[in-house]
Amino acid sequence: MALYVKASGVWGAASAVWVKISSLWTKARQVYVRSSGVWAKMFPIDLVFNGTHEDSTATTVYTHTSIPLLVAPHANRRVIVTTETTDTESAVTVNSMTIGGVAATLLAQVESIFNSGVVYLSVWSALVPTGTTATIVTTYSESVFRDYMSVYTTTNWDGVVGTVASDNNSTGGLTTTVSIGALGAAIAIAGNATKGASALRHGPG
Repeated sequence: MALYVKASGVWGAASAVWVKISSLWTKARQVYVRSSGVWAKMFPIDLVFNGTHEDSTATTVYTHTSIPLLVAPHANRRVIVTTETTDTESAVTVNSMTIGGVAATLLAQVESIFNSGVVYLSVWSALVPTGTTATIVTTYSESVFRDYMSVYTTTNWDGVVGTVASDNNSTGGLTTTVSIGALGAAIAIAGNATKGASALRHGPG
């Protein structure tokens, strides 16, 4: 579904709607229209990739400072962080994370045991309405080899997670499937003994 406007005699799909509140123009998070008795969203999740950051020091607590947030401050701005680490122990987790001083919520995690240790991946989110940069602090359950993370921002996601799927195949060839709804988005993360990676995919609409 899309909203079309006519400018200079030409129809085009609108990428945003602005409303005036108390003499101040602001970008609408979302616009809903009703068709056949059903309310539907007009705009997709504006999930923006902010970059990757790595600290290869072996420790328990990692502090990444001055991380750019590429979506402007907004009351509904959420920051999403994916993590990847390796360790020689049989189990490791992220105990907690703060983003811009805000306690983050764990959205998903997976652990894969292989011959020489473990690979651990997780996804976290927090509502961070202010600031153009943030300090991200990740606390692991024990000392690990490194902390590798990717950062995303959005203003029109309600924080509700849909499908979560994983594959912890230690012999290679990772395969998993999730359903991305209309106007939705998915974040995929992967890791091995040497490096992590993440990818973003928007849904149809």
